[in-house]
Amino acid sequence: MPEMQSSVRQIEPDAQPPPVFGADYYSKGLGAVPYERNPHWLNFFALIAGELVRSLSPRKVLDAGCAWGFLVEAFWDRGVAACGVDISHYAISKVRPDIAEYCLQASLTRPFEGAPYDLITCIEVLEHMPAPEARLAIENMTRAADCILFSSTPDDFEEATHVNVRPVYDWLRLFAEFQFSPDPGFDASFVAPHAMLLRRSEIPLAEDVIRLFCEVLRHRRDRAAFLNRQTRLETLESENLSLQQRLRETEGASTGRRVWRLWKAKIFRCGKDCARPKAPWSTIGRRLTN
Repeated sequence: MPEMQSSVRQIEPDAQPPPVFGADYYSKGLGAVPYERNPHWLNFFALIAGELVRSLSPRKVLDAGCAWGFLVEAFWDRGVAACGVDISHYAISKVRPDIAEYCLQASLTRPFEGAPYDLITCIEVLEHMPAPEARLAIENMTRAADCILFSSTPDDFEEATHVNVRPVYDWLRLFAEFQFSPDPGFDASFVAPHAMLLRRSEIPLAEDVIRLFCEVLRHRRDRAAFLNRQTRLETLESENLSLQQRLRETEGASTGRRVWRLWKAKIFRCGKDCARPKAPWSTIGRRLTN
């Protein structure tokens, strides 16, 4: 593993993380798949790390809001020095042991040590922070790197910890205060439809370009939502066909059992008729076929 010193300041003893980001939150609060060391999340962050290494070739990365450190470990596994910071003591306690020294419990409102970084990633984090704290986190990130991969849900108001959900345009205006603009040529949808890459730029993008960029991200979200609905419909249709097939098989088996019971009853009656000397064979035949 490449040498890299821990590069974020440890959280002060009196600054306690919110208890909400504990075991219950990570097992139930992040969708249908629990946030834990499983193929779903490992593959997701491996894809992100792979795309960023391929397209940006960073040498030193900071993941702001690293949770269990999955993205940090994915960078290390690809030979990129990385560190992470997260407010949750529980999450940091779950970091893979060989990279534990690079993932520290800290608040994003504290200045980052070890700067400059080639890249800072901040994926679905700032919506969990009150607006003043989120602004301070952005200030710290823009001081520590010239390139930031950022995403924050623009429409998930249902989760209880989402206290600072904003439209994409608001985040862009906030980053612009620190001379950061989106890179319109970089497609970050491998992270989320609303994800973006921001770069330091002394010359801000024109307002028309910013609004067009917002429209592009909106269309990505709409397309992703459509594809999700389409996938769900296909899944439901497949389940429906499977249930219909099982129903037909069950009905067929049930019909067969009923027919067999009727034949057994007729054979029994036929046997009794055979025991009667006066019962003609024609009568017995009619009873079997009726």
